[in-house]
Amino acid sequence: AGGTVHCFSVPDVTSVGGTIGIQEEKRFAAHTDVVTDMLVMPDLGLLVTASMDAKILVWDLGVHTPRRTLNAGHKKGIYTLAYIPSQRYLISAGYDHYCKVWNPMIEEPLFTMHGHTNIMAGLEVVLGSNRVITADVDGVVKVWDIRNFSCVQTIKIENIQA
Repeated sequence: AGGTVHCFSVPDVTSVGGTIGIQEEKRFAAHTDVVTDMLVMPDLGLLVTASMDAKILVWDLGVHTPRRTLNAGHKKGIYTLAYIPSQRYLISAGYDHYCKVWNPMIEEPLFTMHGHTNIMAGLEVVLGSNRVITADVDGVVKVWDIRNFSCVQTIKIENIQA
C-alpha cells in the first residue's frame, strides 16, 4: 500500500561478487497516503518519513518502531525533507507553500518559513554554512539564514521548461 514503510536488514558484505542477502524484517502501515521522502539522522539514531498525508513520522532505527508523529505543521502533503546536523534541525517542504523547521524530538514545529506562493519543488541544506535553499514550481528560489530563519535572497528563474 502507499503508506507502508518496509524495514530491511542489509548484511555487511566485504567480499566482491555473489548475492547479498537483503531480507525484509518488518512492515508498517505507517502513513495513510503515499510516502514521499525518507531521511536518516545517524547522529540521533532516527529515520524520518514524510507523506502526502501531511504527517512526518520519526522512527527509532534501533528497534524499527515509530517514536512520534509530527502532524501539527503542514495542511497538505509533504514533498521533501532535509536535515541540518549541526543544529539538529529537520526541515520539511510541503505542497502548502511552506517549509517547517522542527526539532525531531518535539511534535510541534519550531518555525515556519513563509515566502513562497506555490508548491515547493526543492529544499537543500548548504552544509558548512548557515544557509538553506528552497525553490517552488514557479521558479522562485529563496536563500534562508537558519540562525534567524530569515530570507536573505530571492531569485526568480524565468522561462522554466517542464
